[in-house]
Amino acid sequence: MTAPLAGDDPAEIGPYRLLGRLGAGGQGVVYLAAGRDGEHVALKVLRHVRDEEDLAAFRREGEILRRVARFCTAPVLDSGTDGGVPYLVSEHVDGPSLSSVIAERGPMAGTALFRLAVGTLTALAAIHHAGVAHLDFKPGNVLLGRGGPRVIDFGISRVLDATHLTGGLVGTPAYMAPEHFREELTVGPPADLFAWGGTVLYAATGRQPFPGASIPVIMNGILNREPDLSVLEPRLRNVVAACLRKDPAERPTAREALLTLLGRAAGASLPGVLEQGSQIAETPTARRSALRNPRVAVAGAVAVSVAVTLAVLAPGLLSADRDTGPSSGRPTPPASPTAPPPSPVATRLPSTDVTAFDRPGDPVRLAAYAALRPDPQIAYARPPGSSAFTRIGVRQEPAVSPDGAWVALDDRSAVDGSADGQVTFIDTRTGTRFTVKTTEKPVITANPRWSPDGRRLLLTSHTVRGNTRTPRGFVIVEVATRTATRVDVPGDERMDEFDAYSWGPDSATLAHRTASGVRLQDLTGRVTRTYDATGTPAALVSSFSPSGDRFLTNCPDRDQTACVWRTSDGRAEGTFRTPGMLVWQWYDEDHLVVVDQNTAPNRLSVIDRDGREVRRLAEFPTLDTWIPALAG
Repeated sequence: MTAPLAGDDPAEIGPYRLLGRLGAGGQGVVYLAAGRDGEHVALKVLRHVRDEEDLAAFRREGEILRRVARFCTAPVLDSGTDGGVPYLVSEHVDGPSLSSVIAERGPMAGTALFRLAVGTLTALAAIHHAGVAHLDFKPGNVLLGRGGPRVIDFGISRVLDATHLTGGLVGTPAYMAPEHFREELTVGPPADLFAWGGTVLYAATGRQPFPGASIPVIMNGILNREPDLSVLEPRLRNVVAACLRKDPAERPTAREALLTLLGRAAGASLPGVLEQGSQIAETPTARRSALRNPRVAVAGAVAVSVAVTLAVLAPGLLSADRDTGPSSGRPTPPASPTAPPPSPVATRLPSTDVTAFDRPGDPVRLAAYAALRPDPQIAYARPPGSSAFTRIGVRQEPAVSPDGAWVALDDRSAVDGSADGQVTFIDTRTGTRFTVKTTEKPVITANPRWSPDGRRLLLTSHTVRGNTRTPRGFVIVEVATRTATRVDVPGDERMDEFDAYSWGPDSATLAHRTASGVRLQDLTGRVTRTYDATGTPAALVSSFSPSGDRFLTNCPDRDQTACVWRTSDGRAEGTFRTPGMLVWQWYDEDHLVVVDQNTAPNRLSVIDRDGREVRRLAEFPTLDTWIPALAG
């Protein structure tokens, strides 16, 4: 989806006229642009160039990227600098990312998954053939266009690394190979094969190959654990398993993996494997030279064979056509339907009139709940991978850690302030539990919220005197040390008693409302930033997206709409239509979990920016019958 240009965006970069924003991230901003011929292209501006030496290195790398053959890639068409700022121009692929399609439609299977695997391996073979490593291959860098899957941003990480544009790790942690974290190993094309294996597994399950709420947890999984590949059919499973080997020397090249996959699928062997780093120029002279060079001639034969095989196997590979109207950009059903997402499994929840719907691979799932009727309320939970809910507490409000492994139960038996506050933590897999004292009477706590890294629990505190509840501040529980720290925040007593603290963009930042905006605080209560006139936080659990890059508010200038703002600078980034809906939390970077009160029964649903339901998580009479707790 193309967003309007921001106020500080230029009108032109080099010979290209900017038309809108396609996205932004740590590497730079991607614009929809038009060249002199009017053809639409994607133009990426790269940040943080240091000096002329960096620019020279960038120009050299840009020339290399243009050599990549156009097999299932969005090829680099141009590169240059404008006012000392480097940019890359590539073909504009009009299609959604693999990550957004999986979030909206569910995991792939069968022919659709195989076509995705073949198409993306073909792209990596072409990229590596030009002597380029992608180094940030992931679901977000695979676009499903009209002609099939297309790999984008190849070589960007190489350019950034070559010109010192980034520090530390290059890539996306969840799809990084072990060698990214081991100084004694070289990071190159084999890392792309590891990321490819993880991406295929994500497409088949809807889950990251090595899940975790923090980079250390993800790193540990990448270095020491083997993912479950049982969901893949045998011929694809064998190739993915080979690509996910911890030692880069034991992984196949992209061409070896592709030929193995195609050879088994087509029942015929294909030409031999190319040497790593060989290149084919695209000039007539180079083509004549290739015919005289047997090794290069074989390279051309492999490329042609792959292209022909793909055309026969999958005309219109995994296409996901989109509405091309000026105000749209939303995915529409493909011309050749792919395998539908798995049918949801309906489960009636104990002690309620709630029906939950489970789909394998959903990044957010119902993991616990409190049944509010009849009194007293009863808490239930289930471990990851299980469909059975077990009773775990009475008069307690549950909250589930991001990985679903722990449930925190905030004691609600003394809401009148007649007893000290406490929270019980339960390991959903083993049943092990322990309790941490949080407050002394007459101070109570409510609204338990887990930090994104799963290490801390946040609660909002109140002083209770008679029938009056006065906001006090918050309590942080460190799970590892089983200790609680209460922080009283001056001024909170003037807030509404229903205003709750939530986590901000990371696990060291809290968010709370102001009269017309959002304030961020550290874990001592010190205000670190304020967003004025944005509207107050809109989501009940957390208004910050999973990445922390954006946050959600009740739009200050329109009803039934939630506004999206960039965390970095507080600029507006779009809206969600939410008529008659209570926003619960984010589902992923492009979707929300809401309670839709427009229907009977009510629904716990996942919606897109237009307010359309793309997933149904549960149905229930009214919200006052239960409190859902989600993991993910």
